[in-house]
Amino acid sequence: RSFASGVRWLVLGLSGTLAGTVLWQAWRRRHAGRSTAAVNVQAGISRREAAVDHLLAARAQLPASPRAALREALLGLLAALGRAGWMPTGRGLTNRELAEALQGRPGAAEAGALLRGFDRRYYSLDTVTPEDAAAYLETVEASCDRLPREERR
Repeated sequence: RSFASGVRWLVLGLSGTLAGTVLWQAWRRRHAGRSTAAVNVQAGISRREAAVDHLLAARAQLPASPRAALREALLGLLAALGRAGWMPTGRGLTNRELAEALQGRPGAAEAGALLRGFDRRYYSLDTVTPEDAAAYLETVEASCDRLPREERR
């Protein structure tokens, strides 16, 4: 009887230790992700640094997935705005709030319109056509090309 009771307590202790270890490792992984996210603030909106990388990825995704191409085009625009020093510091801003924060800058009306245009296209229930995504991408590319010149003035 005492042996059975001892085995019962041993199994209970081992299962508690195992559950505690699993929970501790999950907690560490979760908090490790947060600390690397804080390090990534320097990189801006995404892990890629150049807007060109996003725009090239958008071109590559355009035929197969126009909605994903729209997202990459937006990330390219945000990266270009960040490089030009136009991005506000708040990371939790919506596209509409970003567009409002850009007001007052010369040439920012186009960037604001592109931010609002993304929301209409991407979050629509309608199917995103490759033609619409290509037109948006071309407008974003042209806007990104003009941003550095406008910032130097």
